[in-house]
Amino acid sequence: MQALSVDEIDPLAFTPDDVDQHVDSPPKQKEKQSQKEKQSHKLNNGGGLNFMPDTRRGSAGLAPATAAPPSKPHHSPSKPNTAGPADWDAVVQNQFLPGETVLMHLQSCKMAMSSSPYISQNCRVLMTQYRLAFEAPDEKRIQIPLGDIFTVNSEITPSSSSSSSSSSSSSSSSSPPQHSLIIICKGTNLRLHLVPSTQAEAMSAFQLLQGYAFPGRQGLEFLFTFEGKKTDQTPSLPPYSASVEFNRQKIFSVRKHACPVSGFKAVPSPYRISEVNKDYGVCGSYPREIVVPRNVSDEEIKQVANFRSEGRLPIMTWGNGTDSGSIWRCSQPKVGLQGNQNAYDEKLLKVIGDAVRHDTAGTIGAGGRIFPPDYLYGMSGDHNLKDIINHCPASVRIFDLRPKTSAVANRATGHGYELQASYPNTSLAFYSIQNIHAMRDSLNKLMTACLSPTINDMTFGKAVEDSHWLTHVKGVIAASWEVAFVVSHKKVPALVHCSHGWDRTSQVCALAQVFLDPFYRTFDGFKVLVEKDWLSFGHPFQLRCAHGEGKHERNDEQMSPIFLQFLDSVWQLVNLFPSTFEFNSRYLMLIAKHIYSCRFGTFLYNTDKERVGGDISDRTLSLWDFLAKNRLHLTNPFYKPKWLGLSFSSEDQLFLPPLPTILRRVSLWDFFLKDSPKESMGVLPEFLKNFKFVSSEIEQKLGGGRDSEESGLTSLGEEEEDDEEDDSLAGGGKNGGSVGPDRTDVDPEIFSLQRGADVMEAWMHASWSTIHEQEKALMKARLQKTLARELSVSQRKMKSAEAFVEDLKAGGEEEDEIQTLKKRVEELELQLVAATAKAKEDES
Repeated sequence: MQALSVDEIDPLAFTPDDVDQHVDSPPKQKEKQSQKEKQSHKLNNGGGLNFMPDTRRGSAGLAPATAAPPSKPHHSPSKPNTAGPADWDAVVQNQFLPGETVLMHLQSCKMAMSSSPYISQNCRVLMTQYRLAFEAPDEKRIQIPLGDIFTVNSEITPSSSSSSSSSSSSSSSSSPPQHSLIIICKGTNLRLHLVPSTQAEAMSAFQLLQGYAFPGRQGLEFLFTFEGKKTDQTPSLPPYSASVEFNRQKIFSVRKHACPVSGFKAVPSPYRISEVNKDYGVCGSYPREIVVPRNVSDEEIKQVANFRSEGRLPIMTWGNGTDSGSIWRCSQPKVGLQGNQNAYDEKLLKVIGDAVRHDTAGTIGAGGRIFPPDYLYGMSGDHNLKDIINHCPASVRIFDLRPKTSAVANRATGHGYELQASYPNTSLAFYSIQNIHAMRDSLNKLMTACLSPTINDMTFGKAVEDSHWLTHVKGVIAASWEVAFVVSHKKVPALVHCSHGWDRTSQVCALAQVFLDPFYRTFDGFKVLVEKDWLSFGHPFQLRCAHGEGKHERNDEQMSPIFLQFLDSVWQLVNLFPSTFEFNSRYLMLIAKHIYSCRFGTFLYNTDKERVGGDISDRTLSLWDFLAKNRLHLTNPFYKPKWLGLSFSSEDQLFLPPLPTILRRVSLWDFFLKDSPKESMGVLPEFLKNFKFVSSEIEQKLGGGRDSEESGLTSLGEEEEDDEEDDSLAGGGKNGGSVGPDRTDVDPEIFSLQRGADVMEAWMHASWSTIHEQEKALMKARLQKTLARELSVSQRKMKSAEAFVEDLKAGGEEEDEIQTLKKRVEELELQLVAATAKAKEDES
């Protein structure tokens, strides 16, 4: 196969930027102009290619292939009535998004995927402003968001007849070569080979993809999320507020400190919210409101920022109102080879540590709690932890997440790490989490193994292990676990940083808070965690994901799946301890899917400053609104506090299982297997296929239409045919691998990612129904006994009251007293009716 640049294939492929680099003589220019007119006439008058009116140029035609369209497109309503196949909406499963219109459709294309050894013939291709959708004759459908496209290349493949004709006479005719498109995706490296029926179709589709998938860094407003916001009126959730979140953590509450006279005395919180960065002048990648020690002035804060890389000074991201256990984050100091010092930076770390000294002595006190070595070894699986935990008097623990060799090498660039001589109240440890380049290469190796149609299944596990992706995930989990352990057990501040403090630092700080704070393990709390530690604290999503940027504009070396790796780490915990999280794995898979999709504006731009300047919250769709709308399908029915009827605050605050129980059971996330050519997702056993768990609440909200008197496990054989039809539309039945209530009003993306989650939940439902059957019977018996007793008491009270009223009437008592007693009888009758109804409800 010969790969050619666009200009070698067809003059239509030239962009304005290419013209200066390819100057032709006047005769050749005239020849190209003639070719272009012929090609344009062919495009507008037939073939299998159909283009919708392109309002970017004001007339029917193709979108330009420039980096940024000249004016903002205006799209027609979501159901176009232009000429085309009547069933084209089936290609996108009957689910056009608000504001989404068809731009192009191709007939009779050939398609091959890198994950499949087969070539699909006579495929239909549909393109909207949001996605590229394919449908094969066997009704297999593939949808790729345009934002997920990494590159689009053109290739010429010599036809078989063409190659054979070289051995025959030169006068023999040969079929023209095939012009094809190679599409590579960002998140999973999925590779598609699309062969339209004509050269014109191939090149015109190439231009259209270039115009909409890569509008350029300065043209991000042409992404679909901006257009979708105009027509999607979904109510928005309240925006993230730093002051609200830190007040929830109670870090500004009054503290009790030890006093030799009275025992305890109330003192103000040692922390405050500073607005020194309200105009993003101190640090452009930090939020406006930052939490700093009360005894450090704003002027001193500015001096500290000058000594830290990118101005990212140490600030708090998590704390509590009872002790000084807290998490602080920053970037590397500018120490350099000369061992530079900064008195303001040293003071800041000293003041952070002083909060420990003032705390109550003993179990809450100054980090002096001693733990048995056997306990530390059992919790961490590391004999050296006892020295780090028990025999370290430092009041601030510094977690440098880089390999030590990298930290030392950075001194040559004027940076480095904290020197012990300058920070005597601290201890420093390195955690050897690799950089963005290693993570990117690791994911590429992993996806090569997952998408390979020829890999030996016996050696698949070795290929996954050789990618080192799971090793990197374990490194993130282990560092986060130790941060949580130090903060929760030693009650001392943990200062976390890497080089810039926005990649590995965000991963470890956020995951440590998942261990520490039950709020972040809830549906709403996880949203706050991502908005705080990833969006607000400046993880460069635009740099790492290259939204809307073509190959000539983006920096491929800076792209890396850092946030995806964090979601993988959270999934490991959800997978191992499902009753601890309110959300399910489908929730995480949807977030992962939309990192690159550009359907939502949540992950656009690099910093909070840029998002505020671009008015992203008002001009684009929010991922969190979409998840909240589909909350019913993304919550875990076995979330322990909800299952027991408790609020999350009633549970233990700390979730810190022994580290070996996590690391030894880290496994491959099924998100990476969703496009695998081989059956890789979990398969439901036959006996589980006949049952499903449906609560009355779900039935009522979804309108499943089933009048079952029993809750719990329901046989699918009793369902109506309409249910099966609805399931097939939403990805269930034969193609979806799962079944459930009516899903026609639910976004199909949720159920296209559900198979792994459904298998796990089905097993849990089966286990719950069998293991706890006896316990449920006992609870039901106790409930029936209680209700019977309440009914009996109510009946006795009513009878005695009625008898007493009759006696009063016979005795000629006052009418007022009789009326009062009658009201009492009526109240008792109402209570009896309510108790009877409740008994019937609980019985059912």
